[in-house]
Amino acid sequence: MQETSIDLRENISALCVAILRDDIAIPEQAFAVLEGKKYELTEKDTWDMVRLHLLEGVTFRELEEIYGIGYSAIHHRITRHTPYEELKELKKSRRCKIV
Repeated sequence: MQETSIDLRENISALCVAILRDDIAIPEQAFAVLEGKKYELTEKDTWDMVRLHLLEGVTFRELEEIYGIGYSAIHHRITRHTPYEELKELKKSRRCKIV
């Protein structure tokens, strides 16, 4: 697939938005700003949160900064998408930070 000059301009614009705005943490948010929409977190974002928290040891506070949503929203998404026993087991086996 060949990238056009319009695609390239859109990508550069999104990069500029991401650099200049403090509230942009992920590329999808920058593209949403360009389209005049509010970015909605996806299922993939939630699984990324689970992976970052459980496997990489990223704290809820750090996830707040990355995704721009509150502590309780992060906690709710992670616990809703991971069964409690599995959460406990993963935290034990991976020796992740427990928040």
